[in-house]
Amino acid sequence: MYTALEAIDVSAPKYTFIQKMANGLRIHANLMRSCGNFAAAQIIRENNALKLNGPIHRPDKNGTWTGDTALLQFNAIMREELDNTLDLINILQHGGINSLCLARDVAHEDCFLLGPNIIEQLKKKRKIMLNHWLDIQDYLTTPFR
Repeated sequence: MYTALEAIDVSAPKYTFIQKMANGLRIHANLMRSCGNFAAAQIIRENNALKLNGPIHRPDKNGTWTGDTALLQFNAIMREELDNTLDLINILQHGGINSLCLARDVAHEDCFLLGPNIIEQLKKKRKIMLNHWLDIQDYLTTPFR
């Protein structure tokens, strides 16, 4: 939907308003993708709770062409969420931040009102995700392992 709005000619009446609406829709779509990624990852966690709970227990070394399908699915979700988060950072850095209601300072941030440092928080999220990208391999078998 937002791509149609973004394609509207600059000479259109209320062009600036329409572009702000498109930006808001981009942010909304991004957040919905993030919720979907979280839900999909949670289903994988729940379906593999026996393997994923407890201390690290590396999978056996028996070779397998496919590995755990849950691992491949989780990696796809992780990749999608990394890209999705970077996309949101880019949207916010290029004017989208003006579409958000932000707390005036970190002390007033809560679960309903984003902090003024949301872009830095998103960058931290990506860094944490990248730092822990391979953690799931301590529990699920990779292909050719």
